[in-house]
Amino acid sequence: MKTEVRLGADRIHSGQDPRLQPRIASNPALALLLNSLQDELTKQDGSFWNCELPFRQFLTDPDALANFLNFELEQIQRSPFYGPNSASGSYFPIHESEYFSLFLLRYKKQTEAPDALAGTPSNCFMGVLSNTPLTLNVFEQPDLRDSDVLDRSKRLKSLGSKTLRQGEIFDMHAGRHVVDVLSDSETLVLMLSSRAADDIVWDYDRRTLAPLQAVSNSLASSRLEFAINYSGVVGNCASLDAVTPFVEHELHYIRWSAVRSVMRLDPQRGVALLKNAANDRHPHVRNAAQRTLQRLAAANLVSV
Repeated sequence: MKTEVRLGADRIHSGQDPRLQPRIASNPALALLLNSLQDELTKQDGSFWNCELPFRQFLTDPDALANFLNFELEQIQRSPFYGPNSASGSYFPIHESEYFSLFLLRYKKQTEAPDALAGTPSNCFMGVLSNTPLTLNVFEQPDLRDSDVLDRSKRLKSLGSKTLRQGEIFDMHAGRHVVDVLSDSETLVLMLSSRAADDIVWDYDRRTLAPLQAVSNSLASSRLEFAINYSGVVGNCASLDAVTPFVEHELHYIRWSAVRSVMRLDPQRGVALLKNAANDRHPHVRNAAQRTLQRLAAANLVSV
């Protein structure tokens, strides 16, 4: 039976890279998976968790990934510049859309564990492709209804460990799970993630399980924050007008970055913004502004 491959503007979207369309058309198993995901996640009552069956079918299809990689190798032979720009030695995107991301992750044998454990910004299915098992230490996060306000009194709760073998899947819930991946050997994993449920995730101390920092999960917000911060460092006479509007931004860390950059570019205007920020609606901005004003007052640079 021939598998229908439905490709069109209202069907499967390949982000900004039109080169990904042949990748889908050449692989019926991949096309079937992507069509199933698109159908479910664009429904009004669609649920990411209803996508486990098509994900499992692709994960356990002995030819699906082999055909995908064969196609990639053929394209690279034809053009060394072929391929997604975001690929790396450990991460290889298969398909990205506004509704989901499908990608490969390679976990290497760990020689040293990272100091921080990172929160999960998206709902995910993690499926093991290789014949080497993967051990997960699973933690439950505290209530993060106010995720942009870091509460250092909260702690992760251990849910124990789980070993995934070839073809097995772990469900990771956004805002709930933190997963510490332990790999004794190189393991290849297929990941399906929903769009991010929150722009903010928390990092936790591995030893104490206490929150370390709140981190932006948004590429757009991170790029904006970077541009604002370094406009204050390398800016010119036009930078002040470019930065100042962002002191009213909806995200608190963007507002604070803008205030700091204005301080560097024009200290007099920056002090006025600092005094406004001392009454900001977000406690982190208020506290930071008040501490800065106190330091400046102690140095006799401003009157509070």
